[in-house]
Amino acid sequence: MEEANFLTKFASEVVIVHRRNELRASKIKQDRARDNSKISWELNKTPLEVMAGENGVTGLKVKDNDSNEEKVIQTDGIFVSIGHRPNTSFLNGQINTD
Repeated sequence: MEEANFLTKFASEVVIVHRRNELRASKIKQDRARDNSKISWELNKTPLEVMAGENGVTGLKVKDNDSNEEKVIQTDGIFVSIGHRPNTSFLNGQINTD
């Protein structure tokens, strides 16, 4: 949610695509994103393919997880954010982390 809000400083619209109907972000972060008029939502959608043309990204093909229908969300760019839990378990306590 933080990244989506930040990106609205540079984009005319930010579309959040999420594979479930529910978000894991804190309520306050969700509320801030929902209150931002530049953010729209594509919930319960699975990304399938980044569409590209001669000049770069043109869209994102997604599948609706309820209906299995596919559609393309037109876009000029894609930003991937998957959360804030770092994958450090492989360190097995070899260094201090916080």
